[in-house]
Amino acid sequence: MGQLKTIKSYSKDTVVYGLGFGLQKFVGFLLLPLYTRALNPSDYGIIDTITAGLLLFTIIIQAGLTNASSLYFYKAGSEEEKGKLLFTLLVLRLLSVIPSLIISIFSRQISISLFDTDKYTWMVFISCMLIPISLLNDEQIWIFRFYRKPWRYNLGTVIKTVGNVFWGLLLVVFLRQGVWGVQMATFLSSFMVIIYTFFSFSRKRYVYKFSKYWAKTLLKFGAPFILSLAVSWVFSSADRYFLLHYQNTTEIGLYSIGYTFARPMQLINMAFGMSFLPFFMSLWEKESDTDKTATKKAAKGIWYMYLVLTCVLGLFLSIFIAQILPFVTTPQYIMGAAAVPLLIFSGIVRQSTDMNSPGIGLREKPLHYVWMTIVVSIVSLGMNFLLIPRISFLGASISNLVSNIVYFILAVTVSQHYFKYDLQIFRAGFYFLVNFALAAVFPIAELKFNIHFPILLKVSVYFIGLLLPFIFGVIKISDLRLIITAIKNRKNEIPA
Repeated sequence: MGQLKTIKSYSKDTVVYGLGFGLQKFVGFLLLPLYTRALNPSDYGIIDTITAGLLLFTIIIQAGLTNASSLYFYKAGSEEEKGKLLFTLLVLRLLSVIPSLIISIFSRQISISLFDTDKYTWMVFISCMLIPISLLNDEQIWIFRFYRKPWRYNLGTVIKTVGNVFWGLLLVVFLRQGVWGVQMATFLSSFMVIIYTFFSFSRKRYVYKFSKYWAKTLLKFGAPFILSLAVSWVFSSADRYFLLHYQNTTEIGLYSIGYTFARPMQLINMAFGMSFLPFFMSLWEKESDTDKTATKKAAKGIWYMYLVLTCVLGLFLSIFIAQILPFVTTPQYIMGAAAVPLLIFSGIVRQSTDMNSPGIGLREKPLHYVWMTIVVSIVSLGMNFLLIPRISFLGASISNLVSNIVYFILAVTVSQHYFKYDLQIFRAGFYFLVNFALAAVFPIAELKFNIHFPILLKVSVYFIGLLLPFIFGVIKISDLRLIITAIKNRKNEIPA
């Protein structure tokens, strides 16, 4: 009965977060046919290249504070201390304006260095200004996560989504401002979220007193993440620069579109990701058993539930992508969909890593992330160097998947040393690999080799995929009934 209530409470947060992200991704798909007619693949490649580069600066400037605040908010104890921590975090985020302005001074030089023209100077400038705005946006809206207010969080998501649609249509579609318009739309919509969150909720949660103790604690814990996240950038974003060097911005654009086609998977990943840590920490703190047996059981059950949901959706998107494409984009973008199964299942592995390595955070051992990401980055660089010159963005996609698998193995192994529980990795891993094999065959064969499959065969293979979790014992019929019941009755709270 306790397990049922646990899943009910987790399902409540996951479903609510999922609604918000679902709206965001759905609107993104509605805009895709418009954007792909206003922008060409090379434009998408330019946006992705600059965004990837500034992500590295964002990682350095944010100083690991997101990771630190996610842990210490729950360890702060009283509401007053939590308020001091949050206000201290706000001040540190505001200071990110200074290095962002310094970087923006070199906008013209960055544009020339990357694209051999100063045509994109203003786009680089507004992208630099996006760094502090994005950090403040995250800092503000994550407060809803900390206080487990998913509906309020979703309202912020709606505001950003509507703002992105409005400004995107105005600047990109109607005023034809191109790549600059895309970045400006993101800037304006993020600013709207900051205003909403601060005046409706977060300003009431702050204790307006800067705490040297919390500043030192957050920065000390977050510092190792600067290096680990910067190194992780190598295997998550450096492939764009390999593509830029060995191929061109059009190939980067097709790679970016592949990510866009994989967005429905991001819906589930973000929903689980946003709700898992607060939920896990709540269970961990409430449980009196020193071995945390119930917490371990819940964490394993939630991961299995996640794995089944994402593999089922990923298999569907991959098998039927050729039927979906004509309704979404123009022919010049279609080749990018060949990367969809690789990117979808890479995202599943990445989210699985975050869900199955809580021991590192619980024992406050962030330095492990440094050496792990260094190892994975070396693997990624080597594979990108070998594959991208030969098979372009598909090589980047393969490198992404393999790198995330290596990271999963390392992170879970280390985490189990500090917080051990039986995940039955081999069973889950074999289930994952069979799904991936089925998913990869169809789009790659159809788009790269022009091999067409009858729709009846695709439907048959997909129904086989629906049976796989029961065949491999990843989930049981009774578990399925439990999940359905939990979602229907998601008003119950976590047991004391």
